[in-house]
Order: sequence, then C-alpha cells, then structure tokens
Amino acid sequence: MESVMLSAICPGIAPSQEIIQEVRDFIDLSTGKLTILQMEWLAEKGGPGWCGEKSLSAAEYKKIYLKELMVCGLGAFASS
Repeated sequence: MESVMLSAICPGIAPSQEIIQEVRDFIDLSTGKLTILQMEWLAEKGGPGWCGEKSLSAAEYKKIYLKELMVCGLGAFASS
C-alpha cells in the first residue's frame, strides 16, 4: 500500500520524509477499512498539494493498487 501511495503522490520523484510519514500514519490509522476509502484519501492528497502531479480518482488508484497486489501476490506464489 505504501509504495503505491507514494508512487501516486510523487511519481518519479523521491518523496520527502514528511510525505512518507504522513502516508505511514494514514495507513496505520486506516488499516482494516475499505480500500476505496483509503484511495479516496489518496485522491484528495494527490495533485498540486504535494508533488504537483495531477490526481487520479479513487477508483483509478484502487485499480492500480489491485494490479500491484496481484503482481506481488503472483510473484510470491510462483516462488514458493
């Protein structure tokens, strides 16, 4: 989750420690909640407010997250 959020907020740019900590704090706070709620937060945080990139919708971020989850999950499954 963290890597997807940081990549969405600062694509191609190293995020500041402040951004990393805010993402980690939010993940800790929102663990156990619906993914779409987490992606709504991400959509609000993305865009000019942080690293100047255009924000996607919550649904678009969720699609990216689920794709990444499948890639990581399949890779772990194939190596076992």
